Amino acid sequence: MSTCNTRGCGWPSAIIFDLDGTLVDSVPDLAGSLNTLLADAFGLPELPIAEVRNMIGAGVPKLIERGLKAHGADHDAARIEALLPKFMEIYLARATQDTALFPGAAEILKAYSEAGVKLGLCTNKPTDVSEQILRDLGVRDWFGSVIGGTSGYAKKP
Repeated sequence: MSTCNTRGCGWPSAIIFDLDGTLVDSVPDLAGSLNTLLADAFGLPELPIAEVRNMIGAGVPKLIERGLKAHGADHDAARIEALLPKFMEIYLARATQDTALFPGAAEILKAYSEAGVKLGLCTNKPTDVSEQILRDLGVRDWFGSVIGGTSGYAKKP
């Protein structure tokens, strides 16, 4: 539905954004977290960011599985489940170390917000991490609602 606002007519009344790959490039921190996990747990060498970028999608357990597979390491479900808490600990400590807004993202969010367009965020990333990223990157205040993968709702496809 569109509405008239300070920018004129035809602008949407609300927009819901995804986070990773839409507003932010989080690959460097995800890759760094995966590499730290695999090095600490198994002494495995670092995977290039470009390779890890192709592993992302379908959640952290799948990322860990793909990282183990890339090294020819055992990647059974029990091992992945055991590694998950450590990955999250590593990632939480560095979630915005190298994560950055894509060029123009802050400007478009600001423009929509100033025009009265309601902004929301829907991501499968855990809610606390999503909130942290938005705060650290200085854009949290523009969002009226943030729904993450731990918000209690069904995950997005």
